[in-house]
Amino acid sequence: MTAANAKLRNAGLGILVCLAVGFPVGVDIDLVGRLTGTELVLIPLVALGLLAGRFPPIEGPLRTLLILALVWCGAQYVSDIVNGSSSANMLRGAARSLMTVMLLLGFCICCGNRIRNIHATYVAMAVGLVAGAYLNPSLYAETEPWKFGYGVGTTMLLVAGAGWLWKQRLYLPALGLCGAIGLLNLQLGFRSMGGMVFMTAILLGLSLALGNRRRVISAWGASLQIAVSVLVLSAGGVLIIDLYAGAAQQGLLGQQEQEKFFDQVDDRGVLLSGRSELPIAIEAVKEKPFLGHGSWAEDEYYSTLYWQQSGQRVDDMLPEERDLIPTHSHLMGAWVEGGILSALFWFYALFLLARTILVLIHNRSLADPIVILTLVMLGWAIPFSPYGLTNRVMSSFAIVVAVTLLRLDAESQASASSSSAGRTRQGNGR
Repeated sequence: MTAANAKLRNAGLGILVCLAVGFPVGVDIDLVGRLTGTELVLIPLVALGLLAGRFPPIEGPLRTLLILALVWCGAQYVSDIVNGSSSANMLRGAARSLMTVMLLLGFCICCGNRIRNIHATYVAMAVGLVAGAYLNPSLYAETEPWKFGYGVGTTMLLVAGAGWLWKQRLYLPALGLCGAIGLLNLQLGFRSMGGMVFMTAILLGLSLALGNRRRVISAWGASLQIAVSVLVLSAGGVLIIDLYAGAAQQGLLGQQEQEKFFDQVDDRGVLLSGRSELPIAIEAVKEKPFLGHGSWAEDEYYSTLYWQQSGQRVDDMLPEERDLIPTHSHLMGAWVEGGILSALFWFYALFLLARTILVLIHNRSLADPIVILTLVMLGWAIPFSPYGLTNRVMSSFAIVVAVTLLRLDAESQASASSSSAGRTRQGNGR
């Protein structure tokens, strides 16, 4: 077998592994706690990687993430001991952070520092989410099948279509398709996904306008680009919210969305309305900021407060209703249950996310709709989504995407710098 054939065979095998990892994401199995099909595939993959010595280099941001995940686990254990958590809850708390370690390592092996592997895993997970919505529908999917069913996977597949256009250098059609996908989500009542796709389009536009394939720029130029990027992203976010609010109030998105807007949006605005968990989680953090309340912490005061702030009558609470402290957030969930040391993992993930987004704006060769939507979804999930099942898998994948893009950008910078130095030496020689 020639070297070229061997390389092609390895590339094909890598894609098959990505597909095997991504397709079962929509399946969840009750096996020592609830696990997704993706996790069941990644567990033996990590074990094989460990036995074969085929682990990715544990360095840079990946090493920091793994250390912080172990700190999260240790802090959660201390919190559980102090709060007297049950043995079952202690095991579940430890499993969550340790599963995060496994997912990070598994996706690093799977993606292998290759953009094509990231794309293959993304598409496979999108298909898996659509299939899972039909095979394993959630309780809410009956009333809102797009938002709580097949909407996420379908949106991801449509954005993959925009990614194909982007790869063909059909930049404006790709941006137009992203805009249409965002409008579709708003029309179907999936506000957050619509906003995320619009933000993806804004970031792609910034990369197109400011990006430089050869990333050697002056410190002044880099500072100016960062300032412009932050300004445009902030203005874009405000504009998206204002346009949605205006369109919904005037009935441009349909009568159902108009009624939902007036029913759900209050003085807290579009972003925070309907998210009563956040102020309650903040109050719980203020009570125990350093050690937290323990794994799967229950407190009647906070659960009752949540019902009240959600506009429901406390008398309607069922006797079997658990008094879990509501968080509905990766970050706040870790902080409420394990204290500030547990939350450090997610603070660092946000820092990595910000770095990676700036890299994609400045390095056009790495930017495409698939990776940007993946990162934008992570940026939403950390403050506003619970860390469980599919979210656990998707967020870990997005973190690995961020780590991979930072590594590829560093390699491209080193290559550009060495090429520049070589040309300088040649010029001096003449």
